[in-house]
Amino acid sequence: MFRLSSIALLIALLPLILFACNVRGFDDDDSGDDDDSAASGDPVPFTMLACGGYHSCGLEEDGQVRCWGQDLFGQVGETPLEPFASMVAGWFHTCGLRDDSTLRCWGQDTAEQVSGAPDTTFSQVSAGGYHTCGLGGSGDISCWGDDSYNQISGTPAGAFASVAAGGAHSCALDDAGLITCWGGDEFSQVSSKPSGSFVSITAGVYHSCAIDAAGAITCWGYDDDTQSSGAPSGSFSAVVAGGGHSCALGSSGAIQCWGDDFYGQVSDLPAGNYTGLWAGYYHSCAIRFSGALTCWGWDEDGQVSDQPTL
Repeated sequence: MFRLSSIALLIALLPLILFACNVRGFDDDDSGDDDDSAASGDPVPFTMLACGGYHSCGLEEDGQVRCWGQDLFGQVGETPLEPFASMVAGWFHTCGLRDDSTLRCWGQDTAEQVSGAPDTTFSQVSAGGYHTCGLGGSGDISCWGDDSYNQISGTPAGAFASVAAGGAHSCALDDAGLITCWGGDEFSQVSSKPSGSFVSITAGVYHSCAIDAAGAITCWGYDDDTQSSGAPSGSFSAVVAGGGHSCALGSSGAIQCWGDDFYGQVSDLPAGNYTGLWAGYYHSCAIRFSGALTCWGWDEDGQVSDQPTL
């Protein structure tokens, strides 16, 4: 898998429409936490995370979002000061889902992956490379943004249980656990989808992974770094697909990663047990049972080391 610095990659990809540092979405003196027992400088506890191309975000217990890492398009600095129920991160944009199921996105809007969101409510949202998809209350999928590979126009009709947006493709699970994929298929990330029933699905840049009811992982698509074929055997509670790597959370909370390790995405994974796991282009983050986060992998833009503190 070829590798470029974030700036070189941006210059190469922007003309094709195909992911400023050290900035958070909150003022430095606004901790967003009224717990007097927490000392200044302690890590902010989060309930969930999101890993974008070169930035990361965390959701605090009160619903406030904090982001750090690359901020070329305001995906960090324009983080809104309002509570959200959940959030997702694409390569250069971020979205938050409010308690009333309405959506707000910020960051890069070159392909209207931010401003093109329909005026409706969603039960789940997923942000990809230059497109975003949302699951409506009746299970219908809406996608908006770049359509160079039919990732918008190819959106399937019908009712689905979840949706996952990747680099230029997306996949969804229906109520029976069957997989439907659409969009870019240059590495068979669409056409080689597995048969059978699954309980969760994730989409990376050029590959996807799913977990079945027994906890077994199946991955397909691009495999130059064994990010697909290197999936471990055993039972797992979660799997995430990044750029050229994948990671999974075991039943005990231990993390396993496989695939591209150029920036330590695989070899630098942390020890211990975790409750949640997320993957970006070249980095990953996880949450401990205490709410503390750990990130590892490429850190050129501070997406790993610039974690916010109280």
